[in-house]
Amino acid sequence: MISRRAVIAAGGLFSAGALSPGLARAAGRVPPPLPTFPLSIAATEEEAEKPVRDDAWIDAQIAEAVRLFEPAGVALRKVGSRALAPRLSRIETREDRDALASAIEARRINVMVGVEPAYG
Repeated sequence: MISRRAVIAAGGLFSAGALSPGLARAAGRVPPPLPTFPLSIAATEEEAEKPVRDDAWIDAQIAEAVRLFEPAGVALRKVGSRALAPRLSRIETREDRDALASAIEARRINVMVGVEPAYG
């Protein structure tokens, strides 16, 4: 005989599965689409007005993020890119970090691409 606790626990597992988009699709239920989150990419430039990372590298990073988050029902889309001032290329202090606030675009996920730190 199955106990009441076992039935309640099993029901909880099945209802939790309804929250997972992959399980919902497998069960024939399609969850409503989530909104697409807009990505705004800002890359610092080297001295010759050349971005520290090219568009192909940035697009590859976005493609990997999409691959990782899509199974969870999270949609990402690049909506713009812009250059950051060279003074924002290195974030080493709190003041450096706080200076990025001037480059934030509202209602977007702001991705800042800068120079990799030189450790050692």
